[in-house]
Amino acid sequence: MKNLKIGARLYMGFITLIMLMAIMAGMGIYELSNIGGQTQSLMKDAVGIERLARELAREVSVHSQLTYAGGMSDNAQDIKYYESEAAKVTVAINKTLKNIESQSLNDEEKAFLRDFLEKRAVYRSATEEVDKLNAVGDMKGGREVAVQKLLPARDAYITSVDKFRDYEIRDSEQKADVVYGIIALARNVMIGLLGAGILVGMVVAWRLTVGITRPLNEAVHIAEVVASGDLTSRIDVRSTDETGQLMQAM
Repeated sequence: MKNLKIGARLYMGFITLIMLMAIMAGMGIYELSNIGGQTQSLMKDAVGIERLARELAREVSVHSQLTYAGGMSDNAQDIKYYESEAAKVTVAINKTLKNIESQSLNDEEKAFLRDFLEKRAVYRSATEEVDKLNAVGDMKGGREVAVQKLLPARDAYITSVDKFRDYEIRDSEQKADVVYGIIALARNVMIGLLGAGILVGMVVAWRLTVGITRPLNEAVHIAEVVASGDLTSRIDVRSTDETGQLMQAM
């Protein structure tokens, strides 16, 4: 190292620092890309399904209230209104279900969905039985079926969709924790690289400074001795760089 030209030493020092900066930038870009990929996956999958599950739970709740209210009513006009509104909500439920089924579901989500559809089939069967009784004017029979069959089926129906919604909420929170963990790791890696860069930079700067100033100080000392008229001092040349050549000349 001491035989290298001063310009070569400075060049190597700058190249070392530039390489450290490039490594830090590369690691930072990699970690940011990883964060971006995880965040996109979270937004597209977990958050999207969670939003649909919440919407489905809300629609099921509204539909069950309308259906049960119609089943317990003894007014034909009110029953007609409840059935009409429930039919509109049914369309919305079917649309939401179609959107959920088009997502990339895991095995647990598929199991929740199968259970929900089974409970829905029982609920719809009870609803149709109530509607048929009300259609022929048997309001009392409709109320009895509403209490005996529709109410338990409704509760099971709502419970199944609530389980699906709660699972999606937990899944979103877990995936969000993963993203936060990646962000924390990226931050720590960047801090570590920054610390390492500063340390290596200080070492390189110190080595360059010592490698240049120490021979120059020796050359200055010898020049002062020679200038004082003392030509008997011994000059040891230990390098072939510019300062070594200066020492050799003296």
